[in-house]
Amino acid sequence: MLTIQHNGDNTADIYKGISIVARLARQANGTVAVKVLTDGHDEMADDEQKALLIIKERV
Repeated sequence: MLTIQHNGDNTADIYKGISIVARLARQANGTVAVKVLTDGHDEMADDEQKALLIIKERV
C-alpha cells in the first residue's frame, strides 16, 4: 500500500510501508514531476493521479 505525505511546499513524499519510494513536485504550469527513488526514474505527468499510476507501476 502506498501512502502520500504532502509537505506543503508543492511536494509530496510517497511511502511504501515506512520507506520513502518516490517524490512528487507540482510545477507552476500544472504538471507534476515524478522521481521514483527506488530505481532513479524521472518523468513528468499531467496531474497527480497520473503521477501516482507511474509510481505504482514501478514499485
